[in-house]
Amino acid sequence: MFNMPTVKELKASSRQEMNGGVFGDWAMHNSSFYLVKLLLYTKLTPNQITLWGIVFGLFGVVLIGFSSSALAITGYIIMLFYWLTDYSDGKVARYRNVTSLRGKYYDYLGHLLVSPAMFLAVGVHLFNLTGNPWMVLLGALTTLFFLYSDVNPKFPRLLTGKRHKQEYQVASDEKVSFFSLKNIKGLVLKAHKNITFCVHLVIVFLITELIILFNTNLGINITFYALVVYMVLFFLTFIRQIFDYSKRIEKHERSQ
Repeated sequence: MFNMPTVKELKASSRQEMNGGVFGDWAMHNSSFYLVKLLLYTKLTPNQITLWGIVFGLFGVVLIGFSSSALAITGYIIMLFYWLTDYSDGKVARYRNVTSLRGKYYDYLGHLLVSPAMFLAVGVHLFNLTGNPWMVLLGALTTLFFLYSDVNPKFPRLLTGKRHKQEYQVASDEKVSFFSLKNIKGLVLKAHKNITFCVHLVIVFLITELIILFNTNLGINITFYALVVYMVLFFLTFIRQIFDYSKRIEKHERSQ
């Protein structure tokens, strides 16, 4: 039986994975080592950790959609645990020397599923509290613009399938299947994973939900305006991305 490393040894052998944000950089990154130590005692593979983390994250999203503030707060806490597993699976993989493209792909799919779904859940939660169906539409639009904004810059091209070899570092322009592992190497290598920002999103809505718990009307208004602000932010970055992407395509075509 091999000697289990201490948390201090794990930290010493690990690289810093993020470089922005107190909660994402310091709290989540450093706390994850304690979870990593526990996970090393199990037979769970890094990919299984990633997939179970996604399941927990989506379960948290479902809880957020209910009208109960207690359930919503529980949902946000579960989502924070999902991000903690997201910080941990890669460390387990590197310690066991079993890193893989498949694991990175699962990791990225989790980012595409959990955080975007949270906005829809917040909209449903506000609908259950106010009876206003426009809240669901607001949450759905925020989810859509989040997916298509600079926060997840590869999502639109992941769906459309068109790839440019200069941008994605693949052998040739080709149609890429959503679940085709052999064709996504360039996508994964270039994917931008703004984990810190996503963690902050959870913290913001967790705080607004705590306000709802003590002052319902004030908390609902703050949550509503926070959702509006994020929707506008993601919409503006989506518009900017359209122009930036068009310029990159034109530059690529001129270079041919």
